[in-house]
Amino acid sequence: MYALKRKRSKPTLRLFAPSSTRRDESVGLNQGELGSPLTIGQVARVIGCSPWTVRQTLIPRGLPHFRFTPLGRLVFYEDQVVRWIQKQQRE
Repeated sequence: MYALKRKRSKPTLRLFAPSSTRRDESVGLNQGELGSPLTIGQVARVIGCSPWTVRQTLIPRGLPHFRFTPLGRLVFYEDQVVRWIQKQQRE
């Protein structure tokens, strides 16, 4: 969570990170179930392919991702990606 704090008329941005043991009641998930957020380039490195391959072939096949706005950037969560890869290997 972000909070804007004024200090001598210069705004500064302070980051307030939720504790890792806190449970999100609105979603019903532990913070650790998603893993850390990754960009499309980071996901490509984890999988061992190019960002183009992630966008053009893996997302249409069901790679889990999140987009804040219709034209916004893609956000992937590490643990979700790993679970998706493991599921694909079992099939």
